[in-house]
Amino acid sequence: IESNFLSGDGLSRICDAIEKNTTLRELRIANQFTGAGQATEMRMAQMLKINKTLVKFGYSFEVPGPRVLAMDSLQRNIDIRRRIRRGDLDESAREPQEREG
Repeated sequence: IESNFLSGDGLSRICDAIEKNTTLRELRIANQFTGAGQATEMRMAQMLKINKTLVKFGYSFEVPGPRVLAMDSLQRNIDIRRRIRRGDLDESAREPQEREG
């Protein structure tokens, strides 16, 4: 869905769906016609914190806070994937984390 005309609301709805997804490994949502904004960027970072299967996320964050949270979450997901491949963890480690609040 890269290079599209998705609004912040549309991106938030995609985040709602991706939180529960356990098969998608890569998502590219960069180059939208309108800027996402700080609230949408935070929503994307929260989605990455909950989802444990995405290992590639194509978006350039403009706000430092969500950027750091997203990078930490992606690194965690890469580590989970590596540990499952090595046999240190089972597939249940990829189940989404419960949403806070």
